[in-house]
Amino acid sequence: MKCFDKRRLLRLLKFAFGIVRAPAGANRISLAVLSGVICQVTFAAAVLAIFNEMSQSLGNFPAPWSILANVALVLQFPLAHHLLLSDRGIGVLAKFAPKVHGSTHAITTNAMIASLHWSRRRRE
Repeated sequence: MKCFDKRRLLRLLKFAFGIVRAPAGANRISLAVLSGVICQVTFAAAVLAIFNEMSQSLGNFPAPWSILANVALVLQFPLAHHLLLSDRGIGVLAKFAPKVHGSTHAITTNAMIASLHWSRRRRE
């Protein structure tokens, strides 16, 4: 049984370098690859930030305010995603990418914004 297949590695490398030398639509492909890489990096940073936040306490709110704070935290995720992924929200997100590809990259832009939202906090 082989655990390393040289042909698969060569095929992967050919694909990876083929993206860089793409013929027609090279700008579209380059934009897609770049935005995908940025999206994945910001998502990884957000996951690390969320893990860090959940492993430490930032303090306690007194009784009535703690309920409101938890409700606000629970509601912000679905509300923000609903607003950004509606027709009007996609129109706004489309402005962050080049005009031709804006609506195609709207969901990726939404993921980047959501990830940056979580990873923006700094410890003082």
